Amino acid sequence: MVRLARIARGAPFAILALFVLLSSSCQRRPVAVARSPVSVRRVVDTRVTFGFPDRVASAELTLEGDSDVVEVDVGVAESRAALDERSTTIERVAGVPPTGAKVALAFTIADVEDRNAHVFRRRLSIELDEATAREERPRVDIDYRFVEQPSHHDGAHKGFAAGRTSTWPYFCGNVFPCQPSPDADATFHLRVTGGGSAIATDLSTPIPPYAAAFAIGGFHREWLGVTHAGTTIDLFRLGTGDEVFRDLASVVPAFAWMETHVGPWSFGANVGPVLAPDTGGMEHVPFWHVGDDRVGDSTVAVHEAIHGWFGNGVRLRCFEDFVLSEGTTEYLTVRVLRELGDPAGDGEWAADLDELDAAMARDDLEKRAWRPETCGVFDVGRHYSVIPYVKGALFYTALERRIGFPRLVVALREFYVAHSLHAASMREMIDALAEAAPEIDVESCATAWLRADTLPSERACADKVATHSSP
Repeated sequence: MVRLARIARGAPFAILALFVLLSSSCQRRPVAVARSPVSVRRVVDTRVTFGFPDRVASAELTLEGDSDVVEVDVGVAESRAALDERSTTIERVAGVPPTGAKVALAFTIADVEDRNAHVFRRRLSIELDEATAREERPRVDIDYRFVEQPSHHDGAHKGFAAGRTSTWPYFCGNVFPCQPSPDADATFHLRVTGGGSAIATDLSTPIPPYAAAFAIGGFHREWLGVTHAGTTIDLFRLGTGDEVFRDLASVVPAFAWMETHVGPWSFGANVGPVLAPDTGGMEHVPFWHVGDDRVGDSTVAVHEAIHGWFGNGVRLRCFEDFVLSEGTTEYLTVRVLRELGDPAGDGEWAADLDELDAAMARDDLEKRAWRPETCGVFDVGRHYSVIPYVKGALFYTALERRIGFPRLVVALREFYVAHSLHAASMREMIDALAEAAPEIDVESCATAWLRADTLPSERACADKVATHSSP
């Protein structure tokens, strides 16, 4: 995700249970019994058909696990009152047997306060019938209606708006039933009907829920190039103009550089940027979104593409590890553009440092780039800033000055290959770097750059056995 400093962005203790009646055609809906299961089924595949202009949708969820209950978000908002305006409306829930007719399932809906994320979630709890629960990978159908959210122009990423979806970090429930954890091992297949040409996620490789998206409109598909590995990169845009090709000239060679030096792309043979309104940049795969007002800045398209390796290719264990995604990606964005001789890399780095200085001077921002003491507690949306991007990039830059760029790239490649299509933590990255550079005190270097409230001197990344003058 391109940092939003350069684009517009941004509790009661009781749980309110809303019991909803289940419909099947014109049948009366039975009332489900509220319960608090010890464990719930995990959603491993989500297939959704979205219908326009009525904004109706049908989702088929494939489940794994032993519980007879599955829980998913079907709405997220900053206040309990806003849930009614932003949440989906559930119309029918049914089990999908291998043969025969679908079976109506009992369900409840409860509005739950998530104090860690400072949001309210509309939680759909579905009880599997005995026959459905016996299946090794049971399937559940959910018919619902979704709403158009307030415009993304203010930087809010909360669902479907302005012809596209964007749900980072935990608003996927406003678009499709989801379990919003960034480490979710799930696949997504989105299909759009009636909305004009659509560019949508349709993948059989796991991605974070916020990386699944679609955009609708009269998009033109234009070829940008093919990498040596055979990946075709196309541009999707609403208008025309040769200047776009000049501005995005580095996308194909940057993508090819990552395939050659870091590892194979994991999300299909056809990829590319979508020029979408009211956005800065978002790492949707395989078609990442770039603001249609940002086409003059190749760094945005390259940054979002590189998330296919770090952030999507290697998912986050939890949002406390946000620097693993954004710090690593921003460092590689600048360095790859420099390797290609694109001056946008130096321009990006100069802007990075200016924005970091401004952010560090503010009293309302979290100054630490990494919080390994917790997992699943840090509210990345509320504490979002440029700091993890640039402090993370500075950490890698400090290591590069000690061990050299080629050696650092090898370490990043080995980490990527080891963790590709799985969730990992920044702790694991630091351990991998320490193993790759045993002569450097990588732990102290990471502590100084990532866990401190201040900016260290470049001496922070020193040898383990002796101090030395800065290079």
